Amino acid sequence: MSSEFIPTLFIIKISNDCNLKCDYCYARKSKKELSEETLAHIANLIVKWVKKKDLKRVKIGFLGGEPFLFAEKIEFFISKLNSLMNGRNDAISIAIQTNGTLLTKEKIRWIKKRKITIGISLDGPKEINDIARKFPNGNGSYNIIRENIQNLIKAGIEPRIITVIHKYNWNKTTEIINHFVDLGIKIFRFNPILPANKQARELSITPNQFFEAMKETYNTLKTLRKQGIEVIEKTTRDYASLLRGHLTNMCLKDPCGAGLNMIVFNNDGWIYPCDMLIHEEFKMSPIGEIKDISELKRNEVLKELINRREIAPRKCTNCIFKTYCNGGCPARILSEESNRYSVSKWHCEFFQKYLTYLLLNLINSQEDKLDQ
Repeated sequence: MSSEFIPTLFIIKISNDCNLKCDYCYARKSKKELSEETLAHIANLIVKWVKKKDLKRVKIGFLGGEPFLFAEKIEFFISKLNSLMNGRNDAISIAIQTNGTLLTKEKIRWIKKRKITIGISLDGPKEINDIARKFPNGNGSYNIIRENIQNLIKAGIEPRIITVIHKYNWNKTTEIINHFVDLGIKIFRFNPILPANKQARELSITPNQFFEAMKETYNTLKTLRKQGIEVIEKTTRDYASLLRGHLTNMCLKDPCGAGLNMIVFNNDGWIYPCDMLIHEEFKMSPIGEIKDISELKRNEVLKELINRREIAPRKCTNCIFKTYCNGGCPARILSEESNRYSVSKWHCEFFQKYLTYLLLNLINSQEDKLDQ
């Protein structure tokens, strides 16, 4: 657990504009766009930081909205970045998180040429996905997403899938996983829905429901492994790694990676510590006013995020999970109550149940190996 300031993940949100209207979207609706001038400044900041710290691995992720509505600006940024890196392009990887509906064959060729990692949001088979992931006219998005996933795989590009777990699919994770296997998907992540707005709150699940979903996920992965089918569900992997003493997800750090290991260049022209903390109180600096990433190290927002766990509730003091727990995501805490210095009751209940379950299974699996 470290509070060292060393950002290696940079999120760029060119705009929040989107061609879908998903019920649970947490992005704040805005059609403001980052200009090419601002994107060039961001490229300069990142390259200067990489060279200054001699970083070997940095990731730049484009989120939205829907990033592919602004493909030309993404290409402008990548071209600028490459010219500034002078042949050291292997230090920086580019990822785009997309809804998967705008992936033409031309864009797929561009993705392959630029060696871009593609993440696609998909909640399961058609009857599950189309409940919440819809076009503004109410039509579901599944059919076109499936076709584009197949086109990516044919082109030799392996998309990563993010699935939001909500009240209509929490008890269907086996069905979802098997569907992903049929599609040729090997890496995916199950995220619990964040109750960030009224519609999302209506789709919310209890901590116990997410625990049951992840328990079913673990057992399904175990069954598939016995059949020789290896797939990775990243939430399961991250928690199992945590128990083994390895951090594979900065969100599980204490303090978490917001502002320390990641920063966000948002479409409103401001820098934020995390893409889920796009709130007035978390504004760190106007993008154009900083000349070096290191200036953010002294930012008051970052100091407050780091110090919030020092004011943890008394009940946490003697909790046996304290060593592994960061109190929950600040964004979830804010969605539950206004006090950012508290802990998430939702996270607390889920975390204790799931970590206990995982620990017992990991111990049993080690005992099975010793018996062989």
